[in-house]
Amino acid sequence: MFEEAVARLTSVPAAVHGLTGRGVIQVGAAADLLLIDRQGLGVGDTRFVSDFPAGTGRLVIDAHGYEASIVNGEVLLQGGVHTGALPGQVLPPERGPG
Repeated sequence: MFEEAVARLTSVPAAVHGLTGRGVIQVGAAADLLLIDRQGLGVGDTRFVSDFPAGTGRLVIDAHGYEASIVNGEVLLQGGVHTGALPGQVLPPERGPG
């Protein structure tokens, strides 16, 4: 069940959008990983933040149990704190949905 949920959030969208080497853990694929503490996984507080341009805002629901986010092999978030790394890239328009 958990593994199926992970696939629906990773490999399935990557395949639908033709993003080869994404959404899977295999040799040659991008090293995009999310380390999860399944015992600590849960929903936190809901809060409103005004961090969009022109002062517009959004609701943010905090979460627990996400230990690290790794993008292209670099640790982006660790313990909920941004490391300063910016390893991502914008996909060209022909790679997006449509």
